Amino acid sequence: MKLVREIKARARAALRGRLAAAAAVFLLWALAWGAVSFADGAVFRLLGYRLEWYGGAGTGWPAGEGAFWASAALEGARLVLLLPLEVGALAWFSALARGREEKPSGRLFLPYRGRLWLRSLGVLLYTGAVSWGAALLPFGAAAAGLWLFRGRLGALSPPALALLAAVGGVAGIAWLLAAWAFSRRYAMAPVLLGPDYGCTAREAVARSVECTRGHRWRLLWLDLSFLPWLAACLLVAPAFYALPYYAACRAVYSRLLYERRYPPGEGKSP
Repeated sequence: MKLVREIKARARAALRGRLAAAAAVFLLWALAWGAVSFADGAVFRLLGYRLEWYGGAGTGWPAGEGAFWASAALEGARLVLLLPLEVGALAWFSALARGREEKPSGRLFLPYRGRLWLRSLGVLLYTGAVSWGAALLPFGAAAAGLWLFRGRLGALSPPALALLAAVGGVAGIAWLLAAWAFSRRYAMAPVLLGPDYGCTAREAVARSVECTRGHRWRLLWLDLSFLPWLAACLLVAPAFYALPYYAACRAVYSRLLYERRYPPGEGKSP
């Protein structure tokens, strides 16, 4: 597709000569996740030993209501601390897409200044809940239907069950693709929170929905084209190119679609 080719060409041009700095952004991001996750695990273990969740041997996963709520609270704190890093990383790539290279730490930790932290959390939690809810709700309904009609299903012949499973599998894959395309309506929102756009949380979501209208299946195709790259990331080394490349594509298409909807000079373009 022409739009996808243009996005990738601009992203490669933006990364030319700046790949090391782009990889450093993701390295800092990974170190931050690792440090907070380590601290989260250490606090949970210390709390578990203190409250004797592990029993006499002191090994294994602790059981009980207290352990569950402590785990949930620490996981929530971890997400509150780390989710805004996505906005900071995309802000760095947004500057890169505009021909500016800044210090990786400067923009990566930008969301922790002032209200941008709360805006980042609000946007990411809201868009994530809506996207995952849209994707998983039909599967929950299907599971409930299978449970309610389990008796009739058990009476079907093996060929009929195989056909039903095949139809259900195809329908499930089709729905996941449709839900993935639906979620692309929010793809620009984290970028629009950055200083290059300066949107509020409400504006970022609304303008992302508006700017991606008519382009969501193309953005889905862009995501799908990166699946081989993401699989290669399991080898670690390719991640230092694939992840910056994908982030640069997100920054590029955010700028491209935003300027198509709000041409420079209309007052809404940065």
